[in-house]
Amino acid sequence: MRNRSFDAAARGLGLDGQDVVHLSSSRPDEVSFDNPATGGLATHALRQCLSGEARDLDGSGAISMAELAACAQLRIDRAIAGQADLLPHHLVLTGNRGFVPAWFAAPGSQPPSAVTAPGVWAAAPGPAASPARPPPVQPVPAVPPPAAAGETSLRQVLVQLHEQRDSKRRVVVVPTSERLHVGRDALDFAMTSSHPGHVYVAMLGSDQKSLYLLFPNALDQDNRIAAGQTLMLPRQAWRVVAGGPAGDNTLLVMVTDGPRDLAALGAQPAGPFAKALTDARGRARLQWLLGQRTQACQGPGCSDAFGSALLKIEEY
Repeated sequence: MRNRSFDAAARGLGLDGQDVVHLSSSRPDEVSFDNPATGGLATHALRQCLSGEARDLDGSGAISMAELAACAQLRIDRAIAGQADLLPHHLVLTGNRGFVPAWFAAPGSQPPSAVTAPGVWAAAPGPAASPARPPPVQPVPAVPPPAAAGETSLRQVLVQLHEQRDSKRRVVVVPTSERLHVGRDALDFAMTSSHPGHVYVAMLGSDQKSLYLLFPNALDQDNRIAAGQTLMLPRQAWRVVAGGPAGDNTLLVMVTDGPRDLAALGAQPAGPFAKALTDARGRARLQWLLGQRTQACQGPGCSDAFGSALLKIEEY
């Protein structure tokens, strides 16, 4: 048997595994089944999962292709169960498994409730200091139980946002230091972007409980960057000093084609910064607002696309 290579076709168009997602109904040595009334089992199962059956298993606030495929596989298994002479076929997902279809990221209609978490960073005015290969073909795993609220990794919120980036938009972030002494050292980094746009900086604190939107903020709304420009952040007006506890912070730096409406986030003020709500609805709203353009427009210049960089800053 010879299989068409979608990976080779995508690379021929200048795309890589970050920009393409491909879901096959079965492995190369399996048969995909049809239902005379509803069509292909895999197609029908995916449609039902897209229509609301899929679940946010990792608690990130959005439903990824991996979670959609896991939902569809469960439906296929149930459809074949009890057929003595048949075995279920297995979906195969390649490319960007973390991709989130836009219609699946909408926030809840009701405002989220507040969540209190300890502060991690202190802000003080003062002088400033200063293409990947796609993953190998893997069958879709069995559906795990949804993560309990206390087990949810907030880092996954930023990781999944990073997975939505356009790999053709390069964002490079170089911190002055990747290790900061608690109570003494300040965060500093230089960033450049291959495309012009709007800069947004989100951070998960070292307590792994607090999500902050550092930039833009109440003291600094000038978040435009030109293609090839080097931007030094934080600026003098909003120095950010490591406040503990010891551990790793996760920093997501985005450059978006279109602006985001952070006022709709419903966040709590934390000095000049905004502290995002971290319950399920708050995570969903953060995913939606950072991942989607929030100003209506038409024409070729309208785009939800963004580039991003994800990095770790240690506090000790």
